[in-house]
Amino acid sequence: MKTVTRVDSFLWSGKTGQKRKLHFCSVCAFASSHKHDSIKHSRTHSKERPYRCSACGRNFSRGVNLRNHLIVSHKGVNLRSFPRHPSERRRGGIREAGDQSLCGFASFGSLHSLFYVFRDFTVGHFFVFGREAASEKQEAFSPPPPSSPQHATLLNPTERADKRDPTEPLPTQPTSPCNPVSREWKQAHAIQTPLARRQAHAIQSSDRGSRPMQSRRAPPQAHPPARLRLGSILKVKVVLSLLPSREAYDMLSRSECLDESGLIPFSARAFILGVSMILHPIPCRNRMPGPERHSRRPSQPVPFQPSQRAGSLVTGEGLPAERVESSGGNYRVQLFINNEFVDAVSGKTFPTVNPCTGKEICQVAEGDKVKRRPSLKKDDAKFFQVESFFRPPFSQADVDKAVEAARAAFKLGSPWRTMDASARGRLMLKLADLIERDKDYLASLETLDNGKPVGDAALDVVVSLATLRYFAGYADKVHGKTIPVDGDFISMTKLHPVGVVGSIVPWNYPILMVAWKLGPALAAGCTVVLKPAEQTPLSALYVAHLSKEAGFPPGVMNVVPGYGPTAGAAISHHPHVDKVAFTGSVEVGKLVMEASAKTNLKRVTLELGGKSPLVVFSDYDLDEAVSISHDAVFVNHGQCCCAGSRTFVQAEIYDAFVAKARHLAASRKVGDPFQADTVQGPQVDDEQFKRILEMIESGKKEGAKLECGGGRHGDAGYFVQPTVFSNVTDDMRIAKEEIFGPVQSIIKFKTLEEAIERANSTTYGLAAGIITKDIDKALAFANGVQAGSVWINCYNAVAIQAPFGGFKQSGHGRELGEDAMKEYLEIKTITIKVPQKNS
Repeated sequence: MKTVTRVDSFLWSGKTGQKRKLHFCSVCAFASSHKHDSIKHSRTHSKERPYRCSACGRNFSRGVNLRNHLIVSHKGVNLRSFPRHPSERRRGGIREAGDQSLCGFASFGSLHSLFYVFRDFTVGHFFVFGREAASEKQEAFSPPPPSSPQHATLLNPTERADKRDPTEPLPTQPTSPCNPVSREWKQAHAIQTPLARRQAHAIQSSDRGSRPMQSRRAPPQAHPPARLRLGSILKVKVVLSLLPSREAYDMLSRSECLDESGLIPFSARAFILGVSMILHPIPCRNRMPGPERHSRRPSQPVPFQPSQRAGSLVTGEGLPAERVESSGGNYRVQLFINNEFVDAVSGKTFPTVNPCTGKEICQVAEGDKVKRRPSLKKDDAKFFQVESFFRPPFSQADVDKAVEAARAAFKLGSPWRTMDASARGRLMLKLADLIERDKDYLASLETLDNGKPVGDAALDVVVSLATLRYFAGYADKVHGKTIPVDGDFISMTKLHPVGVVGSIVPWNYPILMVAWKLGPALAAGCTVVLKPAEQTPLSALYVAHLSKEAGFPPGVMNVVPGYGPTAGAAISHHPHVDKVAFTGSVEVGKLVMEASAKTNLKRVTLELGGKSPLVVFSDYDLDEAVSISHDAVFVNHGQCCCAGSRTFVQAEIYDAFVAKARHLAASRKVGDPFQADTVQGPQVDDEQFKRILEMIESGKKEGAKLECGGGRHGDAGYFVQPTVFSNVTDDMRIAKEEIFGPVQSIIKFKTLEEAIERANSTTYGLAAGIITKDIDKALAFANGVQAGSVWINCYNAVAIQAPFGGFKQSGHGRELGEDAMKEYLEIKTITIKVPQKNS
């Protein structure tokens, strides 16, 4: 039998047993056994319409949106030659398969590495077809639906071939091999193809007595059911169709697709596609940002990619994957310094815990374990050195290594400093692309490590990559100005990056806070030493891994996990750190500022806590006001620095508001954050869990009326019931102190002046909100309240383009927007003496 080198040869011809070589049209991939027919077919295409969808048969010209159509050729159509949907740009070989797409098709590579990936919407699982190798004994079959008994044998077609009855009819396939949607499915879901629309229009025209409208071209010919020829798994390059579930994961682990190292062999070309985004390791372009070019040819085996719902973790090096619940704490994460993962100098590790169960997820290398330093005498010369005199009494070896790497990367003449600003922006865009590529995996890490619902975690990832893309645009827009001065002088300003930045991020929004800190720092040209919260270090380390893949030079980004009193203190005290960007509590923020003052007087940006007021007037729609106030306080389980935890309600609607707020809070679904209908998961750790319960008890003792909640939810994990208090007064702890949990305090007020005065009665000033139809009241409140952000008829409307920060003890400096860039830049004035100045 003559070997056919491509599976798509069968798909195009529909004749799986032919011993002939197929020729393809260079434009639309029309297949023919005669070369002349292929050439003739190519010449029939107009230059104005050079693209033809191989799934639905439509011709397209340049300048149209081809997102939902398949455009390929055996010579490899340049996919950059036509506009693509904004969400598809800079992805290099990644296409969406949306549920509303008629074609829902993705193609990658060229003649020698062309893969077809499409989704069968009738059964909801993926098929992956690729290039076929030579095989002496092959068999044609169509993949069965997942509910059928044959689905379990799909991973072992040899075993299935022995048991299948030769007289058994093959399962039906879509009418077109390129169109994953069957005609019956379209009819059932009222989706019309272009041909169906023309036929319907012709029938309507004939009913009116007019001549039916004729199609401008012949309808595409219907292909017979697609059949894929397969031999044994080791001889065929693609044999996989899996549901994104634990059952599919178990089937794969028992199959022959995985070799002894846990990798899918290069000859198998197998993937698990557990998300709507279809990925492929071979990009469709050969030029990427960064020092290295990415070719179309894969250079190493494809590592195993677990399904999002399989609940498993896999290392960045493609090591064997282990389920979290059965890993026994063996999954290890290291420090990321100078583009390498290394162990801590002390060799110590600390556990990160799943807040749903309270059990250990894995061990993380701990930076700067406490260790006493030898004392120095006054007559010792080292005593008077700043770096020795102001060091805290513990070793900061890990932070020293990270800062040295960052300092070396920031030196004049280094690759990072000599890089074009536009190239720096492209590196940031590449990092955002990689985050988008792995967004489902990162969302799973966030949910596993933090406990927030997976939908909220996915949104955090999306906002994070949007933040990086926003600041990437600023990279080549940092410039100074000329200043007209007196005398024969010319003065100009130049903006310089501040230097090495120590970023300390909290646990409530782990990956989002990483993006908030990295975005302006990298765009300004700084280097970063980042310490994630000890409760949630996993996503930050994975982003560090992606930064190396994106092509950032060594030392630009370093991650040192550890505890605040050790690693955090070492960063804030380090004399070679030029700036500290901190997000966290007021108490720790004061320590960071104190450490800065005692060492090199480094610049500090602080985004601290809050006890934000939300004022509701009676002139607004009651149901909508209750909904806005509910989301304001219960967002992210109440673990939000700007949460509107003090809800001021006008006396006229107070009782009705409390009743509706109680009902809405009691109806919140609290439970497993991996469940789609869960809106509230566990609190982050045992310490925060106990503090929230202690604050709830204080509210009960001080006389507030408990409307709902007030205790623990369930028996395992750190779940807290959504809690609502009424009859709250300003002198109660729940009205003065930041709870950082799902607790709403509803306070009664009468006038606008009273609301403004009581809103300003705390030491915080991060955010505030007002709900009213009276624009005069809204503007008066916005002018009178002491808060960095004021939201009118909305809440938590944080935008990447707008600055975010607080008044009073809620911090100083600003995150996001153009103002965030100023926090990472130094202004230098340059004055030149000239013989004569002319205007």
